[in-house]
This record gives sequence, C-alpha cells and structure tokens, in this order.
Amino acid sequence: MTLHVEPWSWSLEHTARGFELSVVCGTVGLYERTVLLTPHEVQMWEDGGAAALEPLVEAIRNDTAGDDFADRYQ
Repeated sequence: MTLHVEPWSWSLEHTARGFELSVVCGTVGLYERTVLLTPHEVQMWEDGGAAALEPLVEAIRNDTAGDDFADRYQ
C-alpha cells in the first residue's frame, strides 16, 4: 500500500516486508534505490510526516558510492 509519494523524488510503501522507502537517484541516468525503514525511522515518519524523512532521502540520494546504505538496499 502506497503511503506517500513525492513525484520524481521518493515514495513510501507498506509491504509484507515492512516500510519501503524508494528514492529516485542520479542526474543524467535515473535509477531508484529502495531501503527498508528501521523501527526508529518509521517512528520518525509517524511523528513528523513526510518532512521527517527528507534527511534520510537526501542521505540515500547522496550515497553515490553505495557504501552508507549498502547493507540495506533491496
């Protein structure tokens, strides 16, 4: 079930695996990175809404080498 969509930026869905955050990345070539939110991140979203996830979205988008979230990418 889709919970939130920021067109051409990111989306949040609730699936059987949990809360999945999909972030559009890239400049010339676009690609998507998806992570499962941690319980703390889910709580941030519940408390602060979409704006609370923006720092995480930017961190994922800026993880150009894929090192910071490598173990979480789906």
